[in-house]
Amino acid sequence: METRRRRNSPPNTAPLSYVYNEDVLRRRCRELLGLSSLPGFHVNYSAKANTNLALLRIVREEGCHADAMSPGELHINKLAGFTPDRLLYVCNNVSAEEMK
Repeated sequence: METRRRRNSPPNTAPLSYVYNEDVLRRRCRELLGLSSLPGFHVNYSAKANTNLALLRIVREEGCHADAMSPGELHINKLAGFTPDRLLYVCNNVSAEEMK
């Protein structure tokens, strides 16, 4: 991952953009998935790290699952094509209504 700053931006400012290499991302997903052949072993990507739909779709295409900590993260993962059987909802202080 590269971090790029806008020319003439003040020091100590937030980065302008992140650049991802699709080939590297796909390779890393496959490496993680290859760590174990145990039944039920899954690699879960956390949408909290990056909710970019293109990135989420690549992670899904490579066979990873996703986790979410909020209804909004569940929604973005569903938009990226994750099905309920490939989503792990890890939350706390959730109402019964949210769990529906």
